[in-house]
Amino acid sequence: TWVAGIATGTGGGNSPHVGVAPGAKLVGLRIGSSGGFPEWAALRGLEWIIANKETYNISVAVCSWGIVLGGPNDHNGNSAISRTADEVVAAGINVVVAAGNSALSATVTSPGDANNVITVGSVSDNHIISTFSSEGPTTDGRTKPDVAAPGESITGPWSKSDTGYYTGDGTSASAPIVGGLIALMLEANPFLTPAQVKQVLHETSEHNTAISPKYFFTPNNGYGWGVVHAPGAVSRALDLRSPSIDIPISVDSGEEMDLVVQGTYTRTQFTERGENGESRFAEDDIVLEASVPNDWDRPSRVTYEMEGDIIAPPVSEPVTDEDGAWQFHVTFRVLTNVDDLTTGYPTIRFTTSAPVTTQGETYAFTTREILNGMSGPEGRTRVSVGGNVSPEIVVTNPDGRTEIADTFYVVRWTDDDPDDNARISLYNDLDTDPDNGKVLIASNILEDPEGDGDSYVWDTSTLVQGRSFYVLAVIDDGTNEPYSSYSEGTVTISHTGGNSPPSVEVVEPDGVSDIADQTYTIEYLAYDPDDVASLSLYWDTDAVGFDGIAIVRDLEEADGPGTYVWDTSSMDEMDHVYVYAVASDGQNPQARAYGSGPLTIRHGTSPRITLWSPIGQAVALDEPVTVTFDRAMDEASTEAATTLTPNIPGTFQWSGQTMVFEPGGGWKAETDYTVTVARSARDEEGNPLDEDHRWSFRSATAPVPTDPPIVTIDTPSEGETVSGLVFIEGTVEDLGASGAVEVRIDGEGWRDATGTTDWTLMWDTEVMNDGQHTISARGAVGEDNTGPVAMVNVTVHNAPNSAPVVYPIDDRKVNVGQTVTIQVEAEDPDGQGIVFTDDTELFDIDPTNGLITFTPTEDQVSQWYITITVSDGIDQTKETIIITVEPQEDSESFLGLSLTMNQVLTVLVLLIVVIIVVIAVGRRRRVNRTQEGPDAPAPRSSMGDVS
Repeated sequence: TWVAGIATGTGGGNSPHVGVAPGAKLVGLRIGSSGGFPEWAALRGLEWIIANKETYNISVAVCSWGIVLGGPNDHNGNSAISRTADEVVAAGINVVVAAGNSALSATVTSPGDANNVITVGSVSDNHIISTFSSEGPTTDGRTKPDVAAPGESITGPWSKSDTGYYTGDGTSASAPIVGGLIALMLEANPFLTPAQVKQVLHETSEHNTAISPKYFFTPNNGYGWGVVHAPGAVSRALDLRSPSIDIPISVDSGEEMDLVVQGTYTRTQFTERGENGESRFAEDDIVLEASVPNDWDRPSRVTYEMEGDIIAPPVSEPVTDEDGAWQFHVTFRVLTNVDDLTTGYPTIRFTTSAPVTTQGETYAFTTREILNGMSGPEGRTRVSVGGNVSPEIVVTNPDGRTEIADTFYVVRWTDDDPDDNARISLYNDLDTDPDNGKVLIASNILEDPEGDGDSYVWDTSTLVQGRSFYVLAVIDDGTNEPYSSYSEGTVTISHTGGNSPPSVEVVEPDGVSDIADQTYTIEYLAYDPDDVASLSLYWDTDAVGFDGIAIVRDLEEADGPGTYVWDTSSMDEMDHVYVYAVASDGQNPQARAYGSGPLTIRHGTSPRITLWSPIGQAVALDEPVTVTFDRAMDEASTEAATTLTPNIPGTFQWSGQTMVFEPGGGWKAETDYTVTVARSARDEEGNPLDEDHRWSFRSATAPVPTDPPIVTIDTPSEGETVSGLVFIEGTVEDLGASGAVEVRIDGEGWRDATGTTDWTLMWDTEVMNDGQHTISARGAVGEDNTGPVAMVNVTVHNAPNSAPVVYPIDDRKVNVGQTVTIQVEAEDPDGQGIVFTDDTELFDIDPTNGLITFTPTEDQVSQWYITITVSDGIDQTKETIIITVEPQEDSESFLGLSLTMNQVLTVLVLLIVVIIVVIAVGRRRRVNRTQEGPDAPAPRSSMGDVS
């Protein structure tokens, strides 16, 4: 109850404790008891999930449990439980597994060690890994967990109370958080495959959240690829939807249009990806594809652009005419980081004209977005040229007979829309008045392009007992008035607990290219609310009377989609064989239904595979897949039917009846691959392959390089001063997959760096003494092949730093043309060395000694406020000086000398003073000479004379 509430709880009773995906529906599966459960119970539970996937529309399975196993297959993904969990994923179900609470390395239990499940570790609210969270790797060396999510003090509903809540810890809480997140991703984009869901979580999770150096690099065996980030994951799921094309569904004959194809792309501050999220700091590649029918004019004025807030240069290919359409293909490559959730819009703009036609024609435009190798669904937009025809629909079931529904009821109809772009909505109604009381059953159902009928399984389990409902179908093509049709009869709801009648439908054969040689797979839908019905299949020469010959009797009713492989090898060749199904519960009338089209039996008409390779072990990393058929094949359908697991890019080539697939970049070393050529492959006559053909092989060990690996150290650089955590980084050549870059400090033991082309190693300098240290690096491939050693010398400085001391500088005045020298005085308490800089264009300061020497010019006349900065590389000190530059003063010629006006005035004043003194002295001498003699008056003091 606690786990279920964390994933999908609705917060009943006005509780604030709401699950991650409160709108999702739950299927509870019990596989044990409070005392635990045996291995066989877990296996049976996983198998039940596969068997009931379609019945309950299961898309996510949360396993907040694990089993510790013993033996040679202990926790390496090869146990029966883990392999079965991978089979659940192969069936299209996302399997989320709690990592466990053992708190030690290599303690991820089964099925958390399975290859394709999503294993979840626990973190605190601060995104610090929980002390109890189990760690990887698996015993065969794979990184586990995949991601982490909160798992401490998580509150959810309490199983022992109708209204109470329980708060607890554990990866059992982390797993349903991720399970609920996946449900939100699938709500945003139901077309995501489990592999795509896993890749999106890897690419968008919060990397490098760890404080401990043990978990610094991503991925690691504590956090996996990081802590899940819901906005980034859901946004990237939305990105993988079909791009839009801005075109009306009906246009005039010959009309010219400017069209826009636009997808979406989001990036967060955590987005760091490589192939499947394995390499950090790699680019995001967004591919936008579109096609225009080649009956339309060749597109012109074509432009490609990433619109919005993302910078991404486009790499486009020329528009080509292939497969009856003009094909667009452009790649946008994103390398820039962002600070928050940021959206861009990869866009194609072009001009084209509709064909000229005298009668209405319908054409299909297609779009697709591929993000980091993940291909979204193809979007198809149908456009009518020269007129649009209103669609029609007829409800065929219920058809007026007595119809009873308990839990489910199959509504059937036929429809016709010449434009093949209509959508269908279904309603239940107590009467046949569409304006009064109709209730929606389902909406946005795709119109059947073939027009030969479709169906919908209506969940009637919650409807009122005894009510009888008509079914109203409405078809809308977005252009014409919606067209509606009521059923002829009603469905009566019966929840009496009595036996309800079964229903059945034959899906294949449907008359569309159905040819059988040795075998044919019949597909059907069967429903029995009471789960007691059996199913029998028959063949008939016509589609009336239900009077054919039994193919198989009393199959167990599958309660949903089912298949049966019919051995047709002994059948005579016939052009028209109809298949019908009969479902019987032994009490109600039988449910019987023919397939909608015939099957043709032609022996020897289906193509066969005669040779295939490679197979076995140790397959060369560049060996292609080669498949030889017994006749010429349709290349497009055969290539589309050929898949490899795990997926690998590559190219197809043909030589007669032989198809060759060259793996791009070769196979990944020591990897198991499965090749499948599906029955959808057809020969040139349109005959399907006789059966699905599947085989496996294992790639060889990567070759060991013989040339000595060459290593460079790029950071830190020679003579650099470093402190704290330092990333030692560089490049290496000829290392190979089995080699490693080894690094040591001051001749101590070698440590392995991360990376085989660009390498890195984290160095904690805080445990080192301050001073000079030597970093050495070399490449090593085994013990006998080591390359030359690269070295750099760095200075470690971790002591608390003191800022430089700058002494005050006196303000200065200077005239134009006057040379001035100023010495900036500063001290460096730490002896790290200081550098002088300034922020002015008036002069340049000597950066090493702080000496300023300059001669101002006339255009520099002003008052300058200049900031001098003295830095020791860590801290800096600033000092401001005011320098006033004044104009050069005018000069005059005086006595043949060029003097300034002040200098001339000074000279004149001095001359006047000298003249006055000379006159005064001369006068005194004359007085003394005229009064010398006996009658002269007595002399006075000189002081009195002067005064």
